[in-house]
Amino acid sequence: MTWFDNQPEGTRLAMQANLGHNLAAPVREYAEGDTGFGRWLLIAVSAYFMRVHPPEFVVPEASWRDLYDSRLTPLDGLEVVLPLQPVAADRR
Repeated sequence: MTWFDNQPEGTRLAMQANLGHNLAAPVREYAEGDTGFGRWLLIAVSAYFMRVHPPEFVVPEASWRDLYDSRLTPLDGLEVVLPLQPVAADRR
């Protein structure tokens, strides 16, 4: 059972709908058709953008698939990734 499978049905349906949104295209492309990973990544990347506020919606460089395969939650995966991201001079 995956992280996604453990979510309430309403949450799973909302995540599936969000993954289909045109703004989630970078996540779908990165996930290469793996919808379970795509839903997980969408949560992690959305939380990343809420915390870091980068200028465009792209998937930050990280070993996302390894974090997903390690069965971390999206937010736990994000906590691994954040210290590895460069900090823009105007964000310090």
